[in-house]
Amino acid sequence: MIVRKPKPVAKRTPKPTVKKYVPVKKTIQKGLYYIQVGSFSKYKPNKKFLNSITKLDYSYQYHKIDGMNKVLVGPFKTLNKAQTAGRILRSKVEPGAFLVKP
Repeated sequence: MIVRKPKPVAKRTPKPTVKKYVPVKKTIQKGLYYIQVGSFSKYKPNKKFLNSITKLDYSYQYHKIDGMNKVLVGPFKTLNKAQTAGRILRSKVEPGAFLVKP
């Protein structure tokens, strides 16, 4: 008597769900401090760049002026908090980041 083993059935792994990229859009508040980490005219910043900001627990906003999309991190209520965040963002995200106060 010949005993045949059943063939293993390949299991399908579900496709990972891809989250749609939605940039954070808020209004810029005058009198508060922000750190500008980028300025883009022809294209949007890539996800890796934006994720490097959110991984540091900062939020970013787009601010459009004269056809330029500026990426601002903040707002910060005090100059001291903004300067501390600026040092962190310059060392880990963008060396050319600078402080702005609209």
